[in-house]
Amino acid sequence: MKAPIVEIVFSVVNPSDVLGHVERSLLTGLLIAQQHNYTDELSRTQPPTRPRTVRRVVDLIQAHPDRQYTLGELARVAGTPGPSRPSGRPNPCRCRGR
Repeated sequence: MKAPIVEIVFSVVNPSDVLGHVERSLLTGLLIAQQHNYTDELSRTQPPTRPRTVRRVVDLIQAHPDRQYTLGELARVAGTPGPSRPSGRPNPCRCRGR
């Protein structure tokens, strides 16, 4: 007797990974198939317009993808308040471009 395809797939990959992909695919299909307030935005082919602050950060990271950035540095580039730490310690989170 042959094993059902679902059992074969689940024996090779993590079932929660597969179910997550299926869930996203189902929701994407429903959003595309059903008319709603955001249908025009979903069918738009150009990327969404980003605010100037976000664009500055994206441009910096794309210009220097090999460099590591702190959230504070990125906030300064964007011209927004940086992350706050109650104890005054630097934020350990580091962001790296691709």
